[in-house]
Amino acid sequence: MTSSPLSVFAAARDAPNRDALVFEHRVWSWATLAAEVETRRDTLQATGVRAGERVAVRAHNSPEAVTTEGTSPGAPVI
Repeated sequence: MTSSPLSVFAAARDAPNRDALVFEHRVWSWATLAAEVETRRDTLQATGVRAGERVAVRAHNSPEAVTTEGTSPGAPVI
């Protein structure tokens, strides 16, 4: 399932404490997931990645892969 980063933030606003992601006995709320997306976005921006640029990511199925996808420069988050 692919979702827009904006929908992550909308869900965080509308239902911050609801479960958003479950992975290996850990549960992330929408608020936590949105905060992780923002942190990854800020990290990419700090390294010089700008909107419209392409970034390749090689990742295993993980929460980090989900939050990194949400920060892609082509996405409205950046």
